[in-house]
Amino acid sequence: MPKIPQRNNSFWLSGEQIWVSKRLKSADTENMKRFFFGTLFMFLTLLVFAQSEEGIASYYGDQFDGRKTASGEIYDPNAFTAAHRTLRFGVRLQVINLDNGKWTVVTVNDRGPYVKGRLIDLSKAAAEKLGMLATGTAHVRIIPIPFGEEPQPPK
Repeated sequence: MPKIPQRNNSFWLSGEQIWVSKRLKSADTENMKRFFFGTLFMFLTLLVFAQSEEGIASYYGDQFDGRKTASGEIYDPNAFTAAHRTLRFGVRLQVINLDNGKWTVVTVNDRGPYVKGRLIDLSKAAAEKLGMLATGTAHVRIIPIPFGEEPQPPK
């Protein structure tokens, strides 16, 4: 392969001189900076939002059956769903009852709870699986499940 002579901001290719713009070089650097800081921002965001929370969980009563949730879905007490104040709709959470060790997975589809001191409202099916129907509340830990992953049994 013939050697390509380089001169300043240009090089020779097949007998034609091609100019490389300094602006192009700075644009590549700028794109790399954007990529790096964008990736860093996404990573840090995942770290912040993937943290677990602990608090008191309660559950929806049957009086909400058939009503619309904040996401627009119809509430079904037999589905494994939950209401959280800030997590986005569709986020799957592993909910662990810290009193008895039982756990389940729910999907956030509503806003709430609106009772001071409560962390999450669960559907009746989720509350039953966690063993909290008799007491109405339980001390729980919620852990967001990353997209495409399956929850691991609590340790």
